[in-house]
Amino acid sequence: MTVLQFRSKKTNTDSDINELLTIATDMRKYSSNKDGFTSNFTTLISAKIMDTLIDNKMIEKESLLCGIYISGLLGTLFKTQPKHWIVVDYIIEGSKNNNPLTIQQGANVCFLICSIFQEKRGRCMNVKDYESLGSGLYMQYYHQTDKEIGYYMAKKFSEMTMVTKECIDTI
Repeated sequence: MTVLQFRSKKTNTDSDINELLTIATDMRKYSSNKDGFTSNFTTLISAKIMDTLIDNKMIEKESLLCGIYISGLLGTLFKTQPKHWIVVDYIIEGSKNNNPLTIQQGANVCFLICSIFQEKRGRCMNVKDYESLGSGLYMQYYHQTDKEIGYYMAKKFSEMTMVTKECIDTI
């Protein structure tokens, strides 16, 4: 499987989208392969996400990069769980220590709550609140690091939440 490094700064080139489409097409081949569940889960979820994006004609650099990012995020859940599911704690810790990775973790938790683990949300916040908060945290992460994935996840948060739900429902 090809590993992509997320770059700083947003740049668009034809070779970027061609490379991503090649990766997406390759990943689709694995969507029916469920052997070795833990080791292949990231590949399987990548394939399902790429299937969904291509089938829904959501073929653009931003969505493809978000799909790759999300599959990696979901794959890490087998190794490490979030420290906790209280997003405000990530905001406080990230602000206190000026740590963009903590802000990213808070955004990831929001994404996971919206897409898969809605039962983890607090009683005083609904899913739309988590969408807004998660999108804002990804944008904050982008502003602190200049990593384009933060920008794309902020802009595509709701859309990618729906794609992820659809993919998880079909596994």
